Amino acid sequence: MVKKYAELYLDARRALLPTEGQFASNVARELICAASGKTAEQLISDRDLYASEEICELAQSFVRRRVAGEPMPYILGEWDFYGMTLTVTPDVLIPRDDTMAVTELAIKKALFLEQNPRILDLCTGSGCIGLAILLGYFLLVSLPCPDGLSPNGKRAIAMMFAAVLIWVFEILPVAVASVLFAVLPAVAGILPLPKMMQLFATPTIFFVFAMFCIAIAFQNSGLSRRIVLWTSLRSKGSPVRLLLLLMMVCALLSTILADIPVVAMMLPVAVLLLEKNGCVKGTSNFGKAVMLGLPIACLIGGVGTPAGSAMNMLTISLLQSTADVHIGFFEWTAIGMPMVLVLTPLAWWLVIRAFPPEIGRLAGMDLVEREYAGLGGLGRRESVFIAVLAVNFILWSTEKLHGIPLPVAAVIGCAIFSLPAVELLTWEQDKGRIGWDSLMLIGASNALGMAIWETGGAAWIAHACLGGVAGMPLAGVIAVISLFTVVIHLLIPVNTAIVAVLLPALAALAGTMGVNPAVLAIPMGFSVSAAFLLPLDAVPLVTYPAGYYRMFDMFKPGCLISVVWVVVMTLVMFAIAVPLGLL
Repeated sequence: MVKKYAELYLDARRALLPTEGQFASNVARELICAASGKTAEQLISDRDLYASEEICELAQSFVRRRVAGEPMPYILGEWDFYGMTLTVTPDVLIPRDDTMAVTELAIKKALFLEQNPRILDLCTGSGCIGLAILLGYFLLVSLPCPDGLSPNGKRAIAMMFAAVLIWVFEILPVAVASVLFAVLPAVAGILPLPKMMQLFATPTIFFVFAMFCIAIAFQNSGLSRRIVLWTSLRSKGSPVRLLLLLMMVCALLSTILADIPVVAMMLPVAVLLLEKNGCVKGTSNFGKAVMLGLPIACLIGGVGTPAGSAMNMLTISLLQSTADVHIGFFEWTAIGMPMVLVLTPLAWWLVIRAFPPEIGRLAGMDLVEREYAGLGGLGRRESVFIAVLAVNFILWSTEKLHGIPLPVAAVIGCAIFSLPAVELLTWEQDKGRIGWDSLMLIGASNALGMAIWETGGAAWIAHACLGGVAGMPLAGVIAVISLFTVVIHLLIPVNTAIVAVLLPALAALAGTMGVNPAVLAIPMGFSVSAAFLLPLDAVPLVTYPAGYYRMFDMFKPGCLISVVWVVVMTLVMFAIAVPLGLL
């Protein structure tokens, strides 16, 4: 019996849920892709097409084998290891995490052997260790150490490159890979283990942890639902006005809350209104505008304050570590909020021009009005959240007056939400909603970035890759850095890695130019959030599965928004940097 690809996927996920739990969706997608020969993107775009009978039977066979406990590599017939795709059958063992560790150790030993050493791999199985050592050894040894780059600097850069590949292609789970690459530099002799642990446990981790907790408390308070419904009512039935209000609210909330929870709380009401107005998935211009406008606004709003994005705090932390330049909450906000207030309306205008709504007036507003009326007055939990958040915001903004570091103040505020009298954060219920993978990723990125800095690799990158811009006017340098950071998302869609690699290099470049490192680092830290070209970032991926727009629909408004971003970023830096004493 033939089925649509969407039905095939849903059936597989349902069957896998008892054994795979939270990973059922990913496993189901991988099995259907393997059976059909499609990529994940093709599977989404072809979800309404019918699969052949042969594909249906093969996919169902894969699911039955997985439910019975057969390892994924044996079902798929292949497994990725150390950048290679290896054929795997039940006759050989599956490459594992400890296999990776053995391989890394062997490569390190091989680097210090005589020229053309012989390496013997006994009981090879799939041959993954021998092949990986051969590949890694020749890649590392065949590249001579460039002038100005120390051997340790080269190893640090290679380590970051390997980490980025594993994060991007998800060869290992993100959290596992992050912890692994936090300790591997000690094995490779780049930096001692105590130093790597010190760099891993950056204060940024604790601040981002607090931001996750605040976002959860916001949702638990019920205030998020009230804001979404109120915003929808203020549109008075105009689709263009609704989009502007939704984008402005998304942007403003994202200045103090993580982007993903904000766009996730807006999504249900947006979907409801689109369905009530008969907006067809994939063809409705208004559907495309709404589903693209929400994540774009959140990405813009995320740069407004240090609390808006983990990348903001990672930028501040690395700037302090590499250049001993401290940027406080107020200084960042003084640059960020003008960006948000200028760019959000411009982004709305560009999205509307790219996808003019096909409807003149919204239907279904009566349902929104009834639901909003049912909320009644502001509840106790909502009032408590507003009061605690207000105190937190005051503490964040006045760090120079009271001397309490920003991460400490944020964690104190997070703890208040957990008090029995407040009850906006219940650990047993909410701990699964915290992005532990993101926290590990931030720690590893900070540690690897600092390893590149301390071994001299950052100075070499700055000279080799950015030295050509040093002679340009400062405005041109800022524009080039912003544009480069925006475009690099297409190659490295891992924001933490972009910050960890570029910031130490920019700090070194600033030293050669004789300018404050913050003048170059801040535009990069802002622009790393400008993932507008394709829905590769986690924020647009919240709305992408709804099916209202395709992958390249984002490029049309996103390209223009990116150009406007670079121009506004450059102008704002020059307008605000002088009063702040950065220039």
